[in-house]
Amino acid sequence: MFRKVLVLTGAVLLASATLTSLPASGATKVSNGVSCKKAGATIKSNGTIYKCAKNELIKSTKLTWLSTGCIAAIKSYKDIVKGVPEAKKIRDEKIAEITKSIELAKEKIAKYKSEITRLNTELLALRADTANLAKNQKSIDDYVAAIKSYESAVRIYESAVRPAGQSESSIRQLNSDFESYNDEIASSRVSAQLFCKKGY
Repeated sequence: MFRKVLVLTGAVLLASATLTSLPASGATKVSNGVSCKKAGATIKSNGTIYKCAKNELIKSTKLTWLSTGCIAAIKSYKDIVKGVPEAKKIRDEKIAEITKSIELAKEKIAKYKSEITRLNTELLALRADTANLAKNQKSIDDYVAAIKSYESAVRIYESAVRPAGQSESSIRQLNSDFESYNDEIASSRVSAQLFCKKGY
């Protein structure tokens, strides 16, 4: 008799557990967007687990059932958004560094061009002194070598600061990468909205 009571009690508990995991016949079907009362409560319906929570994609304090896929998609979206300030900070710092290097390069260019002008003037004077040309030949060669060295440095710096140069290209790439970050945010939000679509 006692064993029969235990078996009967177990059957009742099993039936109760089954009823709490599925909506009662005729009740509102559990899906994304359906109102619920207890935050954090979970329920399984048609093989999908739902949680009672606020949908952070919309401005509402209302508790609704949200699928675990929806909740995960919202978290992924929020994590990406959370990283925007840091990504912007890194981009701005790198652009500031590059901009500073461009200004320094322009200063170097101006300085080296000034030196080239001075050296050329002195070189012309040495070459004009034909009476001492042989004596001044070593100095002339030194001036020529110095001028070539400055001209080479100027070309290197100018290649970096011109619009199509490496520095400007780096700035464009940094801005492009940040725009891609914004595109990723938009894509992640769209994905979350699909996962959280009402009725699913």
